[in-house]
Order: sequence, then structure tokens, then C-alpha cells
Amino acid sequence: MASKQERVQEGVQDEGEGDEKRKRDSRNVVNFFFTNFPPEWNKVDLQELFAEVREIANVYVARKVSNAGKRFGFARFFRVGNLTALENRLNRIRIGNFKLKENIAKFDKCVSNFH
Repeated sequence: MASKQERVQEGVQDEGEGDEKRKRDSRNVVNFFFTNFPPEWNKVDLQELFAEVREIANVYVARKVSNAGKRFGFARFFRVGNLTALENRLNRIRIGNFKLKENIAKFDKCVSNFH
């Protein structure tokens, strides 16, 4: 049976390996800003929609509204090969009368801090 100190040391090693893995994975991750979606749609609805397009890491929907009074959020996609093709595909998404508007986020967040 491992002592408490050995378990703590193992945990520290695991965290270090996780950080290294996140750094490797972050090279193929792209963050998109999106807006113009139905007011009744939430994070889960949007995550399901984006999962049909590409492997999704996370979706964040802001509680605030933009200066134009619209809701907005961010979607982080894994393993993006052709960035232009993904952007074009996202720009074709329609939800009822709403045409989703997306573009690559101007500022990138660290993967470990994205919730």
C-alpha cells in the first residue's frame, strides 16, 4: 500500500503529464467567436450543433450581451485541419430564422483556463 506522500508525488507527476498533453493538443485547437442564435438556445444545444460539424472541446455562452444587444459565445474545436473549410462550414449554419455568425476569436485563451 502506497504511503500518503507517495500518492501525492504520483499525483504531481500525473498533473505534469496532463499539462504536457494539453500543450501538445492545444496546437490543433481553434477558438471561434459566434453570435446571432435563438434566445432559447443554451450551451448544450449549441454544443450538440457544433459536434455535428467537428470534434468540439467546449462551448461557452456569455451571460452578457454584445454592444449590439445580441447574445454571443465561444466554441473551441479540436483537430482542425483546414481552417478555412471549417470557417465556411460554420458560416452556413442556420437555426430557424437565425443565421449563425462566426469568426476566429481575436484573442486565444489558454486551454487549461477555458471553462
